Order: sequence, then structure tokens, then C-alpha cells
Amino acid sequence: MTEIVNHPKLGKLEYLESPEQIHCWHGELEDSELGFDIILETSKLDQADADFIAPIIQNWKVYEEKALEDMREKMTTEPELFGLSKEDAKRLSKLEELPFGCPQFTFYENKEWAIIFLENELGIGEPFGISVNYDGDKLVGVYDLSDSEEI
Repeated sequence: MTEIVNHPKLGKLEYLESPEQIHCWHGELEDSELGFDIILETSKLDQADADFIAPIIQNWKVYEEKALEDMREKMTTEPELFGLSKEDAKRLSKLEELPFGCPQFTFYENKEWAIIFLENELGIGEPFGISVNYDGDKLVGVYDLSDSEEI
């Protein structure tokens, strides 16, 4: 049976069937076809930090732009993360819009979260994308998810 709740700060959330030790709630971003997930070690949604998550999902475009800028910087300082030569990375970093799209926001416990860009024109991270991870406001890393496994 599908469980759906209307959270006062996070909107309509649906509990998704997941492997045993992972509990996932899925919601939709406002004015978008995109969504977000909250992954917890318990099915109890009150374990999620709604006060932290709410402003991010309400201003998701601002956070998407921040993640793209963080990727732009990483692209020039660590092009190997993207499988690029320094020359290609430099050229790409100068594009007005980086070719990454379909951001999926994922929140974990303790203010850890990520924006996973599921699509890009470079074939990087296929089939799972590129993850830009944060701890609160601090960038933790940018990861190629091509070696990940589906759960």
C-alpha cells in the first residue's frame, strides 16, 4: 500500500518501496516536473530536517545554479573527475551554460545532501549521472556515478 503524506513544509510526499535499511520519501519540486528524495535510516519522516530541506526545495533553481558553478570550478581544477583533458575542461568551463540537466535533489540525515544531474551532453556518469554533494552549505565533492549500482 502506498503511503502519502502532506507535510506542512515539504508538501506532498510519497513513501517509496526500498531495500530493507533504506527508507525513501519522494516529493515534487515546485513549478517543475523534477523531484526530490529524502533517504533515511528509518521510515519515520520526522527524522528528516524539514527546516533545512524546505528552503532548498523552495529555491531549487538557486541551488541548481550553485551546483553548476561548483562543477565549473571542479572542471578546471580537477578535469580528471570528468574524464576530460585540461584543454577540453577549460573550453567547457567557459560555456555560458554547462551541458548538465535533470537535477535530482537527494537529502540524507545530518544536513548531508546532493544534486544529481541525471543528464548531460558529455556522456559523463552514464547511466546514473554526476553527483554534487554537500554537507550543509559546504561542497564535499563531485562524483561520477557511472560505477554505481541501482538500488
